[in-house]
Amino acid sequence: MTLKDIARIANVNVSTVSKALRSSSDLNPQTIERIRKIAQEVNYKKIPAPEEKKSNRIGIVCPEITSMYYSSILHSLQLNFLKAGYQSIVMISNFNRRQEIECIRMLAEYNVCGIVFFSENNTDPSELQEIPGIKDLAFVIVAHNDSNDFCDNIYIDDYQGISTAIHYLAGLGHSRIAYIGDKLTGNRREAYEWAMQSESLPLVTEHIVENDLRFEECGYLGMKKLLTLPDLPTAIFAAYDNIAIGAMRAIYEGGYTIPGDFSVVGVDNLKTSSYLFKTLTTITEPVADLGELTCEMMIHRIHKDTAIRNTKLIPKLNIQETTGFARKK
Repeated sequence: MTLKDIARIANVNVSTVSKALRSSSDLNPQTIERIRKIAQEVNYKKIPAPEEKKSNRIGIVCPEITSMYYSSILHSLQLNFLKAGYQSIVMISNFNRRQEIECIRMLAEYNVCGIVFFSENNTDPSELQEIPGIKDLAFVIVAHNDSNDFCDNIYIDDYQGISTAIHYLAGLGHSRIAYIGDKLTGNRREAYEWAMQSESLPLVTEHIVENDLRFEECGYLGMKKLLTLPDLPTAIFAAYDNIAIGAMRAIYEGGYTIPGDFSVVGVDNLKTSSYLFKTLTTITEPVADLGELTCEMMIHRIHKDTAIRNTKLIPKLNIQETTGFARKK
């Protein structure tokens, strides 16, 4: 018997059941009593005593809040936690593996009831299990595509999303597809390389541009570098939309057209991308779904009423005005 079963019987949502079992002050006593009675009748195992004081704080470890990608996920996640009666404590790891571990260690000492961990470093779950008190907490890893028997995992399948984009460009006749990214988007570069090989397209070393800069400046200077090559690509795959926007600026400054001379594809589907002089073809990441499902996973894990889950979300290609048939040599 799970929280969903109790919610169905009581004709309420899962978050209301979670609040009732914790005797949250957000609900009236009659609702709490009715739901707790249902839980007892169906022999639900995890019912805290009414007077038991439980922390309603959930820790979130996130690489950054600067990019729209992470800020959008955090916004969705925190809204869902608030609806379920939980407060969030956010700590920033700056993409640093040692800082990730330290943030988790600190949160475990703050009497949180669970931790959501966003990692881009493929941190070994066995390393996490050595943190004192961590096994007593609900724990969910986001953006980590390796399953484990320690905690729930949920991630967006960049490989499938990027593969869809490269396949689409290949169908338009593009074989010389360049990549522009920063040092923190290695996972997306690997997905690009895998997709290119899957389409039997050549991986040209000079067409893969990474630098220490980020956002629009990364794309702008990366595209400037590509434009100096004797063998120009016909399409640009940017690791995220901000980079694509910077690349578009460099293309126009160079006297070229989009998509006549260069097709451009980004990732994240920022709102800004729909208001450019050419609307950007981009991969839509299901960040709202990610926030909602991560919250649901966490609530179930707090109540320990489900087996460990590994969930994959699929991005979608949003075709707009920056892509077209490859130019002829």
